Amino acid sequence: MTRGAFHHHSSSKKHIFREVYAISMTVRQAFLARQDPWDGMAAGGEVFPVPASAERADARHRTGTTVGDA
Repeated sequence: MTRGAFHHHSSSKKHIFREVYAISMTVRQAFLARQDPWDGMAAGGEVFPVPASAERADARHRTGTTVGDA
């Protein structure tokens, strides 16, 4: 993703910082809610769903198909 495309989706650098900070605090809270560090790491990763496009890309990678094959 280019810088221009990234900034197109936000109003300012301050807005981007606030969004990233909010996401990191949500992940941190999920991590700290678990006693076992490995469980905390998994919980932090489960906080946000994987976009459908990423799931399709992962499936193509695992099956060896290309974009045109899907």
